[in-house]
Amino acid sequence: NRSMAIKSLYSYWVAHRKIGDSEVILWGSERDLSTKKSIQADLSSFLRNTTYMNAFSMSPEKMKDYIQKLNSKPPKIIIAYAQAIYELAQFADFQQISVIPQKAIITTATTLYPWMREKIESVFQCQVFNRYGSREVGDIACELPGKEGLYVAPWGNYIEIVDEDNNPVPTGVEGDILITNFNNYAMPLIRYNIGDRGSFLVNETYHQILQQVSGRNADMFKRKDGTLVYGGYFTKMIYYKDWIDKFQVIQIGYSEIKFKIKKQISSQHPSQAELNDITEKCRRMMGQDCQVKFEFLDEILPGYSGKYRYTISNL
Repeated sequence: NRSMAIKSLYSYWVAHRKIGDSEVILWGSERDLSTKKSIQADLSSFLRNTTYMNAFSMSPEKMKDYIQKLNSKPPKIIIAYAQAIYELAQFADFQQISVIPQKAIITTATTLYPWMREKIESVFQCQVFNRYGSREVGDIACELPGKEGLYVAPWGNYIEIVDEDNNPVPTGVEGDILITNFNNYAMPLIRYNIGDRGSFLVNETYHQILQQVSGRNADMFKRKDGTLVYGGYFTKMIYYKDWIDKFQVIQIGYSEIKFKIKKQISSQHPSQAELNDITEKCRRMMGQDCQVKFEFLDEILPGYSGKYRYTISNL
């Protein structure tokens, strides 16, 4: 009887579910993409009509296949690592592959920079909504249509933003994010320092909106005097360089910064004047004794989790 019931449920679902109700998840975590998933995970994916695309395997052939699938059966929503969907958009744009307008995209897992949003929305011709979450506490905050900032669901988490001494900072001032989670009864997390930095747009008891999540603490560069420098300073100076396909900026020490760069295939090597300009801007922020190095690579790989970090401080 159980077997017949399962077969009946399967037949009903296949007959009634619609292509337009599907979702595509462009993800990079081994635990989520593993072929050895639990029965519950497989059933959940089936009932949600979910198609997974592997962000670890982003070869030109794979990306062409991903775009073809999105064109043939546009899903109701695409949920993706910000970096992965940005690379897919870049690839489609560079290869001049036409993409059918999609319905909506939720980006998560890594920082969504303004220039990434611009490219993604241009190629996929739909609105992008940024989402902030983590393994430990699940979804934390998300953009809403027509609203500014990231709305924190009050039934899920309560957020505090503090300075290095754990004192609250004023609204609009950046600090460390502490989270108290309301849904985890097995392992309560109270004022948990999640390792991210951000600021509030609105901070009221039952109404919290994050102005921005700046990124990981490890993405913040440090000067000798203890001053923190937002990693976005370094990404902003080079993200519109047409000779750069991919990059990563690493702080080796207080006075040493390395730029890892993958050049565009068709581009020439950058002029020494351009490299000198980048060096001068780095020294302007980090000190005139700062050593700036450039390393040109064939590929820059993401971390084990599939997340790609544009800025890394090894301090």
